[in-house]
Amino acid sequence: MKRLNCFPIHAWLVASALCVSLQADPPVAPSTPPAAPATKPDADTLYQKLFSLVDLTRPGMEPVRQKVESGDFNAAMIEYRAVLANRVGKLPRNGRFGYSLWQPASADELLAGDATTIRYGDFNTKHTVHIGKPGEINFFAALPEYRDVGRDISNLEWVNKYAEAYGKTRDPKYLAGWCATWVDFSEHWPAQWDAIQKSNPERIPSLGWIKGPLMIGMRLYAMQVGFVSVLQTAADAGHLDQLDPRALAGIMVRMGTAEMGAALPWLKKAGGNQLRSLASAVLEWGILLPEMKSAQRWRDEAIPANISTCLPDGSDKEQSLNYFNNGIGPLLNLVRKRIPIEDQTPALMAKLERLNEFRGRVIPSLVRPDGFIPGTGTDPVWDKYGKTAKLSPPSTAFTSIVLPFGGYAVQRDGWRPDSLYLFMKQTRPNWGHWRAIDGALQLSAYGRNLLVSPMGQIYDKRDSTGGWTTYWGSAVSQNAIVVDGMSSAEISGDFTKLNTWRWHSSSRFDFMETEVTGPYKGSDFRTDGLSLGERKLRKDWQPKPPVTDVTHRRQVHFLRDAGCWVVTDRVHSKQPHDFTQSWCVGPEFTENEVMIDSANKTISTQQSAGPNLSLNQFGVPDLAYERYFGVRDDHRILGWVGIMTDREKWMYTPAVAVHANWRSQGDRVLVTLMVPRPGALERVRDVTDKSGAGVSGFDAVLPDGRPVSYRAATDHLVLEALGLKADASSLLVVRNPHGRLSGVALGAQTFNDQAPAQPDFEFDAPNLKQPPVTAPISAPNGFRWTGSGTTLMPEYTAPAD
Repeated sequence: MKRLNCFPIHAWLVASALCVSLQADPPVAPSTPPAAPATKPDADTLYQKLFSLVDLTRPGMEPVRQKVESGDFNAAMIEYRAVLANRVGKLPRNGRFGYSLWQPASADELLAGDATTIRYGDFNTKHTVHIGKPGEINFFAALPEYRDVGRDISNLEWVNKYAEAYGKTRDPKYLAGWCATWVDFSEHWPAQWDAIQKSNPERIPSLGWIKGPLMIGMRLYAMQVGFVSVLQTAADAGHLDQLDPRALAGIMVRMGTAEMGAALPWLKKAGGNQLRSLASAVLEWGILLPEMKSAQRWRDEAIPANISTCLPDGSDKEQSLNYFNNGIGPLLNLVRKRIPIEDQTPALMAKLERLNEFRGRVIPSLVRPDGFIPGTGTDPVWDKYGKTAKLSPPSTAFTSIVLPFGGYAVQRDGWRPDSLYLFMKQTRPNWGHWRAIDGALQLSAYGRNLLVSPMGQIYDKRDSTGGWTTYWGSAVSQNAIVVDGMSSAEISGDFTKLNTWRWHSSSRFDFMETEVTGPYKGSDFRTDGLSLGERKLRKDWQPKPPVTDVTHRRQVHFLRDAGCWVVTDRVHSKQPHDFTQSWCVGPEFTENEVMIDSANKTISTQQSAGPNLSLNQFGVPDLAYERYFGVRDDHRILGWVGIMTDREKWMYTPAVAVHANWRSQGDRVLVTLMVPRPGALERVRDVTDKSGAGVSGFDAVLPDGRPVSYRAATDHLVLEALGLKADASSLLVVRNPHGRLSGVALGAQTFNDQAPAQPDFEFDAPNLKQPPVTAPISAPNGFRWTGSGTTLMPEYTAPAD
């Protein structure tokens, strides 16, 4: 049976780690003695327990029912084994097994009692621990330096090394090893678990994971995939009589009672990839064994639980895109292509088909010009999306897009490798693998990533002090705003509720925005860097109180045909606070190639060959700049990207980060004109600061000679730009050589002394005297796709069908 790709939390990390040479440690004896084996249960008692869980009246179960009614439970189990073998024989053969950290293990070593694993967070070295031969396994064996192995043994993925070896060789010794191990688990693991719980559970860190949704899902999946594989191989090889019926019964009883008893409550309270992993495993069993009396309940609860992890626009509750490859597609394939079940209703199938269609378009819609994916959460890779190869651009009618449930917004001018591209993560409720990046930007232009998310290997446990992880997770590393050194905190809320941020895309202008209302809390990047983990261990250390009186709204205008952006940061606070706006430049630029002109409030890269970036800032008179490049001391980690250069010294790649700092109370508006350049020369010229009382803005001349003017007010003011007046919160105006005016007005109460039809709009006017043609700007009130192929377009005016 094809595996659901449910556990990418380890898989892609391990896959990359296995590309390096692995050096094995000698086997280490278990540090925790196994509990005394429980009394071997009578086989008939086990079979009776199983048959009490089975609806023997279902079609196809007649031979089994007859033997049960006659009291010959062993014969009934033999018949049931044949029924199961016949059923799974119709399924596709499993192409791969999921082993997470157990890739180095081998069936032959397991027969000798040795299990080999990779340490979570240290993928260069494999460790071998003696767990005991089948029948005498210590399921909580632990290495002194890696005691988590005691937890990981209980995911039971390693048992399928037997199933895989048996499928390849058809050697009955591997079938016997698989059977004996599952009998051992079914009969002895519960007693060992109880003994660990009663003795000293602190001996094995993370022991609680064993009863958590991820580990339960991994166990259920390991049970199921091995169960199917050995049945298929045994039937094909003529070994069905060697497949111990007690092993099958033990798996099914354990699965149908203790494991499902632990799994089902989690379906209502777990979330993200862990919920999807668990729900998929529960559903697999519910489809594989429809005669189980509880199978209908398993399906009824697993299907909506799985669907609940996906949002109506196809994105995820999980923010990190490295979890995105385990989605609705495998679930749809289960329901659509596997053993027929009663609950394949037209409504369910239509919903799954639509979600799968929407989901399949998320990543292609967000892809950067270089073919890779922007960082969205705690994505633990640099540049690349997990194991996915570089993506080819789609042929579509749209360029810019917002996913109003997932909170991903992209402004772009095309799908070429040198296209202009800006990604922004909007504020939204968060479930897991979240990073403090609300309002953060990532910019690519002319074939280079100019403003970057540093990503970072956030799963690596050797970062014992929390320093690197703190930096990767901070908004200060994400081209965002921090307050008093602290980042925006995770928020909760209704995932099915649309974001209320306005969105607009046309042939001339794009507009996107988001708002962070706090709180800002956690570590202070100015003082809580490398030593944060140590500080948390000190009883006298207390974090700073959160900031709860700050609102930050980020608005971004894209002047599409001019190839530049205007970023407006509006902050409001009741009390005075320190604000930091960060700009993290790509690592291709050296420290000396990023220039700061404090007097003129400009930041620019100055590389003689290749694309560059200019930032001109307006509206905050006391703006002060700081530049960081590879800073790592007892208090701070600043100016890095997550490309590791020295694992032993735990060093990454330095990259320039520039901070624009100010202190304010009340309302403050900081405007940034962001201009990517294909070479060293400036593109926008004659930039003039036009900020004044309550207004931030500039005048400039675009590359094609057109004048542009932008004004942003702290509230509503009469704004004037290129002769046009509007009582508005912001006004952007571009004038062509013939005097024609175009632009964007937001919050307009009047426009050229007239009351506009709506407050937010794009306009195009022949001149100042004639009324403009306007197009409204609003927040999406739904999401769906229209058209297909080259006519494919996102639509925001109606909910999904």
